[in-house]
Amino acid sequence: MPAVLVTGASRGIGLAITRHMSDLGWDVYATARSAADLRDLDRMPRVHPRLAGDPEKVVAAVDRALTSRRPKRRYRCDNLSRA
Repeated sequence: MPAVLVTGASRGIGLAITRHMSDLGWDVYATARSAADLRDLDRMPRVHPRLAGDPEKVVAAVDRALTSRRPKRRYRCDNLSRA
């Protein structure tokens, strides 16, 4: 499955994108600012939460999302439909 990195994944649009992409079967590397927010994200399937204040873990998540799981199709971020 393809992967996506979502920043600000614990609330608002970021949370909606995280849920939607997880429901579509994507691996979601999600960042949040607090450990409490990470616990909520960790309950979602295929979501790999990372603390935004830990740069090494965020960089590792970006690297995994970009290099190890290349999507066969390109997706647009503005409406989450196929480009």
